Amino acid sequence: MNTLRRIAIVILVLLVNPFSTFAQIDKEYFFNNGRQCLIDKKYAESLDYFNVLIKTDHTLHEAFFLRGIAKYNLDDLIGANHDFSEAIKLNPVYTQAYHYRAITSARMGNTDAAIADLNNASLLRPEYPGIYYSRGVTHFMSKQFEKALDDYNKFIQKEPKVSDVYVNRGITYLFMKDTTAALNDYNKAISLDFSNVDAYLKRGHLQMVQKKLKEALTDFNKAIELDSTNFMAYFNRGLVYYEMKKYNNTMADFNKSIRLEPNNPVILYNRAILRAQVRDLNNAVKDYDQVAKLTPKNVLVYYNRAAVLVELGMLREALKDYTRAIALYPDFANAYMNRSYIKRRLNDMKSAKADFDIATKKIKEYRSKLNDSTFSVYADTSKKFNAMMSFDANFDENDMLINSQVDIKLRPLYRIEVTAADTLPQLQNAYYYPAYDRFRNSLNNKQQLTLTNQPQKQTPAAIDSLKAIAQLLVNGKPALASMIMAIAESSQNQYTKSIGTYGKAIDADPKNGFTFINRATVQAEMIDFTKSIENSMQPTLLDEKGPTMAKQKIDVTVYNYDQAIDDLNKAAKLLPNYAYIDYNLGNIYALSNRMPEAIQSYTKAIEEYPNLADAYYNRGLIQIYLKDTNKGCLDISKAGELGIRDAYATLKKYCIKEK
Repeated sequence: MNTLRRIAIVILVLLVNPFSTFAQIDKEYFFNNGRQCLIDKKYAESLDYFNVLIKTDHTLHEAFFLRGIAKYNLDDLIGANHDFSEAIKLNPVYTQAYHYRAITSARMGNTDAAIADLNNASLLRPEYPGIYYSRGVTHFMSKQFEKALDDYNKFIQKEPKVSDVYVNRGITYLFMKDTTAALNDYNKAISLDFSNVDAYLKRGHLQMVQKKLKEALTDFNKAIELDSTNFMAYFNRGLVYYEMKKYNNTMADFNKSIRLEPNNPVILYNRAILRAQVRDLNNAVKDYDQVAKLTPKNVLVYYNRAAVLVELGMLREALKDYTRAIALYPDFANAYMNRSYIKRRLNDMKSAKADFDIATKKIKEYRSKLNDSTFSVYADTSKKFNAMMSFDANFDENDMLINSQVDIKLRPLYRIEVTAADTLPQLQNAYYYPAYDRFRNSLNNKQQLTLTNQPQKQTPAAIDSLKAIAQLLVNGKPALASMIMAIAESSQNQYTKSIGTYGKAIDADPKNGFTFINRATVQAEMIDFTKSIENSMQPTLLDEKGPTMAKQKIDVTVYNYDQAIDDLNKAAKLLPNYAYIDYNLGNIYALSNRMPEAIQSYTKAIEEYPNLADAYYNRGLIQIYLKDTNKGCLDISKAGELGIRDAYATLKKYCIKEK
């Protein structure tokens, strides 16, 4: 459906009204700037203003509401839902908060809660049409089609010229099998807005199903003309070309669609089928391989890949795929029949007969239940299971093992760097650690020692400058001189040399915990650098049992981070309860695949400094990796609220599963 992502219309009505509750200039300043950022769609920047506003006054329901709007538009649905709830607690008759909490709940799949909120909103403001629009979408999502129609009709009575509502009502009619009414609504939507891409897509799809291929092609061409980045338009046009037997055109459109949406299993699956049909068998197998990774519990992927492998003469690989298909669907008679054929060709006659007997028995069972369409489809052994698949099909989305594909790209380790005075803000101004405040001012007025995890781009001139500073300090502060020299060396990727120089600094001053922090960081970086080199030169094996040429990685090294952990433990004794040490420990444990200890370390860092955004982010990633997704998403949401902009892309990737 079109809609729940769009929140801007009502927001602008709200934003023109300044808050009467603001009496102090500073509150007005933060409100006005936050509001302007929302208007300018600078959602991440607006969070900074609303965070200050809420910290200043926890009773401002408008501030929670607007921060919720910002989070919503950053795809932080969990955080948005929390802020809308806070706004409602502070003002139980706040209609907008009920409305947008409902929209957020609906996108999260909680349609019952969404409808309850929309009912409350409609009681508070029955004259406001947007509530009926949102409730119509939510009723549709919960398959209450009659109620959805009723809500759309109420909206149309008040706002008869909104194109999108006709698209949504048309979809509802389609689900109620009223194709005539659906087509009329799509036509109406286009007459109201000739640039409504979704209306052309929906009308084109309906016409394609009705075999009105020329009309469907015209609509998809128009959709592409209006939006050349719409992967669905290319995909659907490809299906039309396929029905027209224009296979080159189909392939071109599927390729364009995949370039725009490279990990979409439905498009890849269809391209695999097409490649097999045009005898591009090796590339068909590659597409099936990718689909199998994305939807590992889709029985048809293995079944159809097996057929291609048979044509390539890869009988043992085909046998494995039929076995996988049977494991996923033990009543799949065709899979038994085909596996029997493979076994006969491999001279495994006894097992081939067993499969044939099982298939025959199941076919008899199915034919006795032909009135049940669930069974009858498998009773026909001539049935082909390699038809093109549309986006209406259930592609086993719930079985996608997203957690096994989590990209654990941690926020970096913290270390001491030499920076020009005030070029980097003092770390999280709310966090004070006296030992750090003393240490950071150990140099002259032009340079300072700064704890940071922001990458420092050191030019050759800057490195020479660091070495010059170290030389000046050799006599008076030998430990500090060695530390700065080690910083210069590590910035040139001279890891072994840098670790040795840090050793000299520690010998000169064994009570400086910051030196241990830096040496631990360099030790970890050296391992990561070595790992990246080895991965780029990774040897491969070929499966000797068949010509699939499948690459298999060989783990040639077990990476040991014990020295880095030992250094951080020493630093912790010298700098007790220092949040950044526990944060770094969390990272090292994660790199060592010691995930429970990583979570414990991040938790300790957060206890020591509750606003350490990086710790929330990394703990969240680890929890998602360990399939504790709800907790992980809450942490990622908190990290975004505290200023980590990458959090919103992560939330969108792992935490949003719209129903």
